Amino acid sequence: MKIAVDARELVGFPRGVGRYLQGVLAVWRRDRSFAHEVVLVVPEGQVDGAGLDPGGFAVAVTGHGWLRSGTWWEQAVLPGALKRLGADVVFCPGYTLPLLTRVPAVVVIHDLSFADHREWFSPREGLRRRLLTRLGASRARRILVVSRFVAGRLNELYGVGDERVRVAPLGVSGRFLPRPAGEVQGLARRLGLAGDIVLAVGTVLERRHPDVLIAAFARVARDFPAAFLVMVGDDRRLGGPSLATLAEQHGIAARVKHLAYVAEGDLPALYSLARAAVYLSSYEGFGLPPIEALACGTPVVASRVPSLVESDIDGAVLVDETSAEDVARALAVILARAPGLRLAPAWTARHGWDETAAVALRAIEEVA
Repeated sequence: MKIAVDARELVGFPRGVGRYLQGVLAVWRRDRSFAHEVVLVVPEGQVDGAGLDPGGFAVAVTGHGWLRSGTWWEQAVLPGALKRLGADVVFCPGYTLPLLTRVPAVVVIHDLSFADHREWFSPREGLRRRLLTRLGASRARRILVVSRFVAGRLNELYGVGDERVRVAPLGVSGRFLPRPAGEVQGLARRLGLAGDIVLAVGTVLERRHPDVLIAAFARVARDFPAAFLVMVGDDRRLGGPSLATLAEQHGIAARVKHLAYVAEGDLPALYSLARAAVYLSSYEGFGLPPIEALACGTPVVASRVPSLVESDIDGAVLVDETSAEDVARALAVILARAPGLRLAPAWTARHGWDETAAVALRAIEEVA
């Protein structure tokens, strides 16, 4: 069987969907019983000047002119590429699929925030996501979701029954364990980090309340002079004060650092460096960073929302993500503990990518 994979999210600096695809492909690659041909299909416009690690799989680069990337590539170019490749099935890991293809499709829907909270998206982007996701969900032979919460919303919003839906929670790479001191200290020097790090990993969005996080940290900073807040992820909010401005308003500009991107290979050491990890979100399909932090033995403060509770984050302190006082109180308890006190890192064994990849492959084999 030839599996074509929409691999756009692997190009450049893989983030949420890209990291999902990396995890699944890594399992398929090392599985000696895996007997299928995989072709990673990518747009020419995205590959130009950017990196792509195919991990040993074949790559097909397609597109031309103004059809070299994005939604136009997906809808106008990808169907023809699938036909030329002779694909038996197309695996689409990022919410949408090419609507004009007869090739059976398996799509992954990570959340439905664009339908549940339209105010978090620009009118044009929200409409694009809602339209393509709804149409894709109606045409996909199988739909993979990352939690029972997303499966329920999919049924309520789009009427998608359980017969086509498969729940496959996200996984954690085996590298997410407490890292050796030398590796951790080397990363700290390279990134210019020192002190008691409070870490927040994830794209900066309105629903992840960066204003509350900074306000909470400002309260903590008064009592813990060695504490520093490090925020990792692109700032993709629609507006409002910049992170730097928020920090300045609270008088902690010198104690807040924003890193737009940290490579996945460096994240285990970064989590191991942190005294605490914080993940404040009003809405998630799954929520991977808290589990990665716990896998590295790092105490976590996280939101009390359905998908995070479902994710089995035993050991995390659950808070009201809209209350700076609540978040500050939880952080203060963690920072008051003796330095070096870590959680037992039992998480990687329970949250590997093997089951995620297996569910995806079974869904693909069912429709081919």
